[in-house]
Amino acid sequence: MYVVQPFLLMVDGYQDKQGEKNMKIALINEFSQASKNATVLNELKKVVEPMGHTVYNTGMCKDGDDPYLTYLNIGIQAALLLNSKAVDFVVTGCGTGQGAMMAVSYTHLRAHETLA
Repeated sequence: MYVVQPFLLMVDGYQDKQGEKNMKIALINEFSQASKNATVLNELKKVVEPMGHTVYNTGMCKDGDDPYLTYLNIGIQAALLLNSKAVDFVVTGCGTGQGAMMAVSYTHLRAHETLA
């Protein structure tokens, strides 16, 4: 499940603390969404690249990819990418959307607590 409207509102006019307007966006799909990855990637790029943003495809790109990523794996990957400031935003998906949302939120929160 991908929520487009709030995302578009956020990326339009994006500017980080240093005034940089190029948002680095990671697309991270787990195994159940791997077959949809190409479609999501193409649509995401079509929308954000004209705004000057960059998309990185860091999850499963197609069915049968190795390693086999679950929502737990993408949660850890998202937390590492966000907390290291390698990317500014993560778009992700799993079968229901709930597993990915909880995994990303939880691991990102734990990383902030560890840094504090």
